[in-house]
Amino acid sequence: MGRDLHPTILSFFLDRMAEHTIVVSCTPLPNDDDYLFEVARRCGMAPVLVHLSDAYRYGEVDYLTRPSQLKRGSFIIVAKPEGDYAEELVNQAREDGIGLGNIGKFMGALNRREVWKYESPEERERSKRERNR
Repeated sequence: MGRDLHPTILSFFLDRMAEHTIVVSCTPLPNDDDYLFEVARRCGMAPVLVHLSDAYRYGEVDYLTRPSQLKRGSFIIVAKPEGDYAEELVNQAREDGIGLGNIGKFMGALNRREVWKYESPEERERSKRERNR
């Protein structure tokens, strides 16, 4: 974990937040170790605390050592375009009330009151296949 993200990744994230119709503001939070943002939303939805992870492969150790500020209703974005995350952690994070995924998944999750419950189209398809087995 840390602050090893190229400035273009941060710009990309902030530009997406500025374009999203549900987002009122995206405020960086002071933290010397990690990229943390508070995303305020419209329609009476609670703000979301967002951690932009610099991990290439976000795994169990990353999740267990996530910033202590992340609580129920937060979201962890694996921010590097080539980044990946362990699928089994998505369920663990959901149980904790924390969303986990890439920027695209977060964009969809912003429209849900409970961001951690959002399933990306790929996750929905995978769940559908597993139910049909």
